[in-house]
Amino acid sequence: MADDQKEIVITYETLYEILRREKSRDTLQKLDDKFFDDVLVYLKEKQKTYEDVMSKNDMFSVAERDSIAVQLANIRRILKELYDRRERKIIDISLNKARTGSDIVDTTNMLPSEQLFFDAVLGLLSKFRQNVLNNVVEGKKPDVEVQNKKKSAKTVKHVKFLENVQQLVGEEMELYGPFMRDDKADLPKTIADILIGKGSAAEVEVE
Repeated sequence: MADDQKEIVITYETLYEILRREKSRDTLQKLDDKFFDDVLVYLKEKQKTYEDVMSKNDMFSVAERDSIAVQLANIRRILKELYDRRERKIIDISLNKARTGSDIVDTTNMLPSEQLFFDAVLGLLSKFRQNVLNNVVEGKKPDVEVQNKKKSAKTVKHVKFLENVQQLVGEEMELYGPFMRDDKADLPKTIADILIGKGSAAEVEVE
């Protein structure tokens, strides 16, 4: 069964079903790590079909073109709602862990980019909880001083991407990417090390 699930091809129907299941469950559903890559392939194929139909002028082609345009709009709507719902669940998980400090947190169904997002949100929530709430409870002044952090060679790594990677979120909610295979970029060491560990990128020398 597991092998069959890995071979599922992205279609409009499968995307709709994935969203339906995500809406009906309180927990994150399992998606293949290459989900976004498969979606991009599907969108490119659908866009190419639309462009091919656009080059024709007969009555049937016009109807088909309009149908594909509607489907493309619906696909993007589904993807946005799916992302929004998973984002909300990940934020809730992060908030619960920051508040309770519990180690019983299930992150197994998070996509690689979602794991990075979770770590970044959790880090930010925990940092402010410690520096504001805990300080006040202990009779100390909230520590909310904004510090200008300069990137140095020790905190940044120059990497080359070995596969397509969706947009990444840093520890201070800064955004990186998205990146395509063979792209090169300077990334914070924490993010770079995660990507390198997953085989999504490799450290390279600055040219």
